[in-house]
Amino acid sequence: MTTKEALRNSLELLTEEEARLILEFIQLLQKGQKRARPINPAFKLPPPGKKIFRKARPIKATGIPASELLSQDRR
Repeated sequence: MTTKEALRNSLELLTEEEARLILEFIQLLQKGQKRARPINPAFKLPPPGKKIFRKARPIKATGIPASELLSQDRR
């Protein structure tokens, strides 16, 4: 069974709402958009190009860095 055949068979089992969401997603793909709105409203995507994480600053600590301790331990 090809992917398209499997998709056709699956479409028969969808509710009207599920079919509408799939159709909306297909239309976005055909327009060349890489991002579609999430199917589950619990997931929220940030706008394209927006930074979602703050830049992390290294922690200043005293003593031997953990990476050095691990290196010494493995030798």
